[in-house]
Amino acid sequence: MKIIANSLPKSGTHLLVNILELLDFKDSKIHFSASMVRRNSRFFVKNILISRRLDDAGIRLDIDNPSLKINKDWFNRLLDSVNYNSFSEGHLPWSAELVSALHKKGFKIIHITRDPRDVALSHMNHVGKFKNYPLNKKFRTLNQTQKLCQILYGVKNGETYIISPLKNRIEESLGWINQENICSVKFEDIIGEQGGGSIENQRASLRKITDYLAIDISNRKLNEIAANIYSPNAETFHKGKIGLWQSVFTDAEKELLLESVGSFLERGAEFDR
Repeated sequence: MKIIANSLPKSGTHLLVNILELLDFKDSKIHFSASMVRRNSRFFVKNILISRRLDDAGIRLDIDNPSLKINKDWFNRLLDSVNYNSFSEGHLPWSAELVSALHKKGFKIIHITRDPRDVALSHMNHVGKFKNYPLNKKFRTLNQTQKLCQILYGVKNGETYIISPLKNRIEESLGWINQENICSVKFEDIIGEQGGGSIENQRASLRKITDYLAIDISNRKLNEIAANIYSPNAETFHKGKIGLWQSVFTDAEKELLLESVGSFLERGAEFDR
């Protein structure tokens, strides 16, 4: 089988990658997100030119940046290039067309969600950490509240968003959750005791994934995987803790978060005000 490990960025994609590798799936190194552009700009420009020539609306490549699209033919070729028993990472926005395309190509879809307040904090840290990130230079001139506002309300280049408002990004990812033939799990359940969760929820989520992938796995092997999921050495890892936003943001910043994404906090359960 082929697998897409999908998420809203900074929701715990590396946890899914760790799990899939521990289940002996191979990383295809094809990442359906803005990183594909940063890693291979010539490839992206070529696809943009083809899309324009064919008058092709294209497939949205990244949930953060609504302007990044890839020619549908090239998208399907990339899906075909993923080998059997391999996975690709993605930050793809939900659409019925995309789900249909993935299923037609034989992909299983696993989507991970996370408390949007921790997503906002992790995104802020990520932008400030990586110099190749488009907003890194600007972020170095901003205070914490200003950085948070950039994440919450979006950033435009002219009239076009290069980072959509967090509320928009969450809305575009909701379709992946609790859908037939899609496995959705929570960061808060997968992270386990090292990240402030519980071993019981972690094992239950692992079992949910292996059942979805039709993998017969012993409790002993499941426990071995659980013991090795937490990976502070991952490139994009920051602290990997549940609820870190509570100790970092000021009361005023917490109000900004509540105003921006508060309506989503009841949808995933286990989100406490």
